[in-house]
Amino acid sequence: LMEEHAKALLPTSEASRAMVLNIGFGLGLVDGFLQAQGPPRRHVIVEAHLDALDEMRCRGWPGKPGVEVRSGRWQDVVPSLAEGPHRFDAVFFDTWEESYADLRALFAHLPRLLRLGGRFSFFNGFASYNI
Repeated sequence: LMEEHAKALLPTSEASRAMVLNIGFGLGLVDGFLQAQGPPRRHVIVEAHLDALDEMRCRGWPGKPGVEVRSGRWQDVVPSLAEGPHRFDAVFFDTWEESYADLRALFAHLPRLLRLGGRFSFFNGFASYNI
């Protein structure tokens, strides 16, 4: 499933010059597939969970070409990315135990995060009590 997300977000022909944003590293599956297609020119990963951040460091993610790891809750990190001068070609959202309201809050940032014609996808990881 994550490989299909990566293919839909970032066609191989565009991968090496693309700028991608992944909100929620988790196991790093989609990030691995995005890197295998390019790697992207800029690959920003936002992750809040300390265990996931430790695993990222152990697996060498901060040293991969073009990768920028932003530690913190997406609600705190994304606004500064949305106000920055660069727009992303692709944005993927896969956070844990958040609600539909959180996903809607992200939608408010998408027009400033994505370039015109950019792609967005998400994985439904809503908490069971928010369904």
